[in-house]
Amino acid sequence: MTVRASRVALWTIALAIVSAAGWVATRPQPPVRVSEHASWIPIPEGGMDASEYPIRDLLIGNFSDGLQHHLPSNADRSLVQRCGAGKPGEPAETYAALIGDHWFVKDQKIWSIEMTSSGDWLDVTIVDGFPVMAPEPKPGEVLRTLELRPVLRRTVRKADLADVREAWSAPALWVAPQTDRHCLDGSIVYLEACVLGRYHARSRTCGSAGTVEGMKLWQRLRAHFPDPPAATITRVDSP
Repeated sequence: MTVRASRVALWTIALAIVSAAGWVATRPQPPVRVSEHASWIPIPEGGMDASEYPIRDLLIGNFSDGLQHHLPSNADRSLVQRCGAGKPGEPAETYAALIGDHWFVKDQKIWSIEMTSSGDWLDVTIVDGFPVMAPEPKPGEVLRTLELRPVLRRTVRKADLADVREAWSAPALWVAPQTDRHCLDGSIVYLEACVLGRYHARSRTCGSAGTVEGMKLWQRLRAHFPDPPAATITRVDSP
């Protein structure tokens, strides 16, 4: 029952992501600003350009009901919240993905992975992206829990992840315009990028357009990195 409940929670969260991404995609978008900066992964020219903060603020607002604190993250704030904040030392390029196995895979794995560019290197962090359900409190009990998602860290040469770059850049996966389709076909592929303060995202959670490319990206990521430690929820106390 716990595994089944976890998967129901995962699909619920993913549907919220799809809804948010699709909603922003239908909004009027500002024109693309041309830059001479050559990003590690080519940036889409349209479809879901949420480069202006007011638009991204609307995207963040889709999670104001509290769902966002369940979303896997390997940072204090999600990339959509950090991108373009203008803080000193903000990386020029950061790429993130919530990606994993199809629902019917035994011992299903979901990763939340983030890659920050630094010259010829990428600083990579990965956390377990599978939701962990808190224990049911007893009648009248106020249950306090602590969620722990240990971080796996690696520093890798960009040249060594050329196959990941190629898979991520697939037109059907990353470049094609975002469509507003509220469905799940059993797999989650949610991609983000923040390049020079401009935020971009694609969700390919349904339809055949990006399914094959999404699984190819997932397989290549797994070929380069081990699974992060599993997320856990620990009971703190109960008055």
